[in-house]
Amino acid sequence: MGHYFATEPESVSKRVLHEIEFANKSWQVETDNEVFAKHGLDRGSAVLVKAILADLTENNANSSVSTNKQLNFYDLACGWGAVSLLVANFYPNWRYYLSDVNSRACELAIANLTRSKVKEFQVKQASDWTAWPQTKFDIIALNPPIRTGKAHVKALLEQAPAFLAKKANFYCVIGKKQGAESYATYLSQLAELTNCTYALLSKENGFYVFKLSHR
Repeated sequence: MGHYFATEPESVSKRVLHEIEFANKSWQVETDNEVFAKHGLDRGSAVLVKAILADLTENNANSSVSTNKQLNFYDLACGWGAVSLLVANFYPNWRYYLSDVNSRACELAIANLTRSKVKEFQVKQASDWTAWPQTKFDIIALNPPIRTGKAHVKALLEQAPAFLAKKANFYCVIGKKQGAESYATYLSQLAELTNCTYALLSKENGFYVFKLSHR
């Protein structure tokens, strides 16, 4: 069995339909072999989405997250599309951009967002920020591929501020067992160097959610 961060999975495809629940609602989604969270909604993504929605609700007076605007939401390392699928239920008029290194994950993301009737989305295969190199995003969400190694994860984090529009937000979830406390130090230092503010939004179920906001 290969890894979820393989570009082209080598295992036999075997799609499975799961029912996931979040915020008292349920969805049917497809997963597959060699794709992250093949058994359904993972805890990290659920904690990430919960923190994002709470933060947006608390700060909805900020025009950068107004529900009346069509914002650009980037789901980096999207897997089968969990984060975008859930956020789109609350903000259906936004534009959703999803990318993942794994071709099978990209196919699943398209299938799942289509099944859930997300209005406007694009999916591209990419291992980093090269999918939309000229686009600025209002919100970026990342559940990083920890198993690719700290160097790769830090490279993803380091480049995030460059893709934020003014007053935009970058959200990231990392497990305590995956080194969340050391990444907290790294992100706080990165914020100081990139004209951003840093915040630890939440700790839940062993996961930390971090936020960088462009000034």
